[in-house]
Amino acid sequence: MLLRLDGDRRGHALRMRLALRKRILKWVALAKQPLMFNEMAYACATMDEEEAFDPSKKLMVTEDDIIDICGPLVEILDGKCSSHICL
Repeated sequence: MLLRLDGDRRGHALRMRLALRKRILKWVALAKQPLMFNEMAYACATMDEEEAFDPSKKLMVTEDDIIDICGPLVEILDGKCSSHICL
């Protein structure tokens, strides 16, 4: 039973990572210009059905999260003022 619970947790974590990867890649692929990192963080934290957005109540992705989740498909380039995400 404990193994099944552990497997369920790992399965849920994997599904969450895949959903986040899909969300990041959609935003990057459909953007008309490179996205600032903070734009991507807010886009990942926003849910489609939300009417109001309060970033203080959200868990925001980090640059390391994006690199870890998307690997070589997304590159974060340091600009003068901020980082950009490019595909």
